[in-house]
Amino acid sequence: MKKKDSSTVKAEAQHLIKIYDYLTEESFLPVYFLFGADTFALEKAVDDVIKAIEPFVASDFDKEVLRLDKKQEIGMVISSASTYPFGDGKKLIVIKSFENVADKKILNEYISNPSPFTVLVITHNDKISSLASDPYKTMALEGWMFEARELKGVELINWVIREAKIKKTSISNDDAAALIEIVGEDKNLLEQELIKFYNYLGSDKEITFDLIKSLASNTREFTIFNLLDAMGVGNKEKALQIGYNLLHNGTHILMMLSTLNKYFITIVHSKELMKKDLQPREAALKADVSEYFYKSCLKANYFRSEQKVNRAIRALLSADLSVKTTNLDQKTIFTLLVAEILGN
Repeated sequence: MKKKDSSTVKAEAQHLIKIYDYLTEESFLPVYFLFGADTFALEKAVDDVIKAIEPFVASDFDKEVLRLDKKQEIGMVISSASTYPFGDGKKLIVIKSFENVADKKILNEYISNPSPFTVLVITHNDKISSLASDPYKTMALEGWMFEARELKGVELINWVIREAKIKKTSISNDDAAALIEIVGEDKNLLEQELIKFYNYLGSDKEITFDLIKSLASNTREFTIFNLLDAMGVGNKEKALQIGYNLLHNGTHILMMLSTLNKYFITIVHSKELMKKDLQPREAALKADVSEYFYKSCLKANYFRSEQKVNRAIRALLSADLSVKTTNLDQKTIFTLLVAEILGN
């Protein structure tokens, strides 16, 4: 990898998920520095790096994994990274908990000229406030630093889809979003659920919403689907209760607006599809939503009136504008939205 001009390029870490772009023999990096507060993600990623490198390590003497205690010296370990391997393959050195290193500048000399036959993997179980100085700056500019930032929205959905594939199953975008809604955003819990689905289904099977409903452990008092159900019958009080709970537990109002917008557009679409006498699964495919989501829209009797649907869509546009252009808090915007959709 060509070194970037440090005088013109800001030192930035890649997202941890990008590390999987560098786990083939042709793309191996000399140094992988993984950091962030998400220790679950760090441990999993470093295990995946080790699995990718191990087949190219010819001798057991060429693999060393060290978990550091507080204020530990690593000079001998770094020195060994520069020595030739015992076998004909690569040398793999893993240093965990780099935050406990007494003198972090010990890395400076090595990263300026890393060994071509060694892969050095380092984890740092915390955020790093600044990448402006070495050893971090050089590693960031080289593209060797990967940060375990919290995944939200589309990034988390893509993570679930990728993890399902790793576990020899598949899941659609909509159903991955539904799983997150039901289980929550803790990746450890999500992975446990994906393992549960694999054990139930076996290899090369699809995780459907019906399976998620029957097997997933619901960790939330309410989900966005409860909000849709309350909206669909015109229950203003219940919609407010559920919405406030979702906001309190970390669901951003923009995510709620996006789902509600999709809900009302599907309701409009469903009126046309119903005229074609299609089965729910076939109709859901044409509407580009999950079958469960489509059936939820069919139950929205309160919005069988075109006037009410149009009013709801206008209210969503107004709420979206308020989020992006005003200082109103999310709870106030949601309260006004429900009042406009379901009446004062």
